[in-house]
Amino acid sequence: MNVFLVTESINNSGLGHLTRCLSLYHAFEEKNITPKMIINSDVAPREVVGRANILQFNWLKNKNRLYKILERADVVVVDSYLAGWDFYRTISRLAKVPVYFDDNKRLFYPSGIVINGALNAEKLNYPAKDYIRYLLGRQFIPLRKEFWEISPKQTRNNIRTILISLGGSDSRNLTAKILKSVNKSYPHQTKKIVIGFDFKNLKDIEQAKDKNTELVFSPDAETMKKLMMEADVAISAAGQTLYELARIGTPAVAIAVVGNQLNNVKAWEETALIKYAGWWRDKELINRMKACLKELENKKLRRDISYRGRILVDGRGSKRIVKTILDTVCQDQGFYVRKANLQDAKNVFELSNDVYVRQNSINRNKILWSAHLKWFKNKIADSHYDFFVIYNNTDEFIGQTRFEILNNYAIISISVAEKFRGKGLSSKILNNSCQHVFQSHRSLKKILAYIRPANISSIHSFKKAGFTFFKEEKINKEEFYVFILNRRGFNISRHEH
Repeated sequence: MNVFLVTESINNSGLGHLTRCLSLYHAFEEKNITPKMIINSDVAPREVVGRANILQFNWLKNKNRLYKILERADVVVVDSYLAGWDFYRTISRLAKVPVYFDDNKRLFYPSGIVINGALNAEKLNYPAKDYIRYLLGRQFIPLRKEFWEISPKQTRNNIRTILISLGGSDSRNLTAKILKSVNKSYPHQTKKIVIGFDFKNLKDIEQAKDKNTELVFSPDAETMKKLMMEADVAISAAGQTLYELARIGTPAVAIAVVGNQLNNVKAWEETALIKYAGWWRDKELINRMKACLKELENKKLRRDISYRGRILVDGRGSKRIVKTILDTVCQDQGFYVRKANLQDAKNVFELSNDVYVRQNSINRNKILWSAHLKWFKNKIADSHYDFFVIYNNTDEFIGQTRFEILNNYAIISISVAEKFRGKGLSSKILNNSCQHVFQSHRSLKKILAYIRPANISSIHSFKKAGFTFFKEEKINKEEFYVFILNRRGFNISRHEH
């Protein structure tokens, strides 16, 4: 399965798009599917996305390059404030399952899945369309994997640690001003200041420090989680970080720094999960922030906010989104196909030793685990071998297809688990897998299948998938029918996928 996450982090837009897509990246990884993130960014995002598989270029200006990449897409997730309607229309045509993040009903989207995990999303009155599925509200808040499972947070009697986090760039240059005020009001408390990788005002922040101030540079998600756990209160921009703070149970004073956060703030205020200091340019911002902090000195209030935040944001949003996407992929064909990895070794081993599978294989001998494991590791690492496994949306193993790539042709083999035989899946699996191989190997002209003459059901499945009889051939003195699928004549267009 080819999954692409298309997003941006430019023009002081913050890191929310990146972290949301990263959360889906990790949720797909839990299903042993590795997406590719395509990022339009004016900064180097590696510190945020870590080891994720990324490609960075300005896809808004190089749409043709992007569209060519997405020709092989099963799922495309777009998280953008800048892409126009024509872009989304093209994505809806390219992807089998197009998915769009939307925070404020920005566009009338073409067919696909629209996600808005904001607290007030259900109240935005999205237009009801048969061709759109909406995932709205707090059940679909995508958090980074480090925030999926958390330990209980204790509420101290008094505020001892204050966390200040205003995004990856602090584009409004607020950190130093806020820190000065906090130091005056809370000189004996520990202040932990998150310094993003694109901060331009470090000198001002250094001058605002006191002896109890600690600067934390470009923290990864695990470090950020630890900072939030240690903090009694946080001062934060009103974006994605608020959801992570709520998940941890850290009461927050929120400041809106970009326009799209204003609706978000209203919903947070309605749930009484934050104290809102105001818009970043408000003249009374610092005074209101101080008043909010004063209110949060009340232990009972902090404890209540902490408890309700952890209940409201359960950390499962990314998993729910990915499950919905996979459900949609499986809706028409009953399965999805992905590259095999080491975690599939046992399922493939058991299927390979199935009586029916061994009976119809070229080598009919029972396979030993040690030999299988060595063979399996070699095959999934071999660049001349495409190894696919097939699962359904409830994580049941359906079967496997393998392709040995030999110059301009490939040899295919397929096996399906007993539970799923006779359900008409084989021809669909063949069609899907062959399309992947033809698209991945442009020089490939044909795919060959070797089938025992007595295996009538397999012959029928291959014929239904477009294979035709080619010749008879003997292997180890046994007769086999050879069926062929030519690239020419096989429809590998997006709509036939």
